[in-house]
Amino acid sequence: MSQPSPRFILPLCAALLVGCTSDHAVGPEPPRHVLTKVELAPGEIALTLDGKASLTLNAWDQSGARMPETYPGQLAEKATWVSDASTVATVNGDGIVTGVAPGSARISARLSLTGVSLSASMTVTVVPPTDSTVIVTESPNKRWSPTTVRIRAGGTVMWVIPSYVTPSTIWLNIWDENPEKLVFTDGVATRIFPTPGTYSYGTGGGLMWDEEGGKIVVY
Repeated sequence: MSQPSPRFILPLCAALLVGCTSDHAVGPEPPRHVLTKVELAPGEIALTLDGKASLTLNAWDQSGARMPETYPGQLAEKATWVSDASTVATVNGDGIVTGVAPGSARISARLSLTGVSLSASMTVTVVPPTDSTVIVTESPNKRWSPTTVRIRAGGTVMWVIPSYVTPSTIWLNIWDENPEKLVFTDGVATRIFPTPGTYSYGTGGGLMWDEEGGKIVVY
């Protein structure tokens, strides 16, 4: 009986080795995570004017597990954010909401993962100011603090010039054609604002509205 030729044995062994190696390397594919649910938290918030809040975007797959692409807090970067009333509240690309004016706004986030796009939304209520009296104080470098005052209609603003500060002539509605000169008694001037609107004040010596002055917003 003749012996098999080595030239036939070697290719056969190589084929068997490749087949065994291939069978060992290929296993069942991991389950595919499909985006099935997104949610914004909190679902409802109240902000003051200029107040800020950070929203959290959560996502789940078809098994009810959180999507594995990234941590929930980082999903915000993958989403598209929109406010339906940007004059009331704005939202940036990180999901941070800022109150602009009293009212309500709907904030939405649209997330696209694994070829699926879903949206979630929440409500922001921006509340009007409750302060009826606010004090602004002048510093030695002629700056007023706080620079912007927000009060409700009928509220009072008191301008205070400390004794260690050299008094300046302060004009209300400084950029108007007929500004009103504030009258100080013992370093204090008081003004009631019955009508909603925006009012500026200052010396008029600065190049910008907030140099040597400030702003009052009445709601």
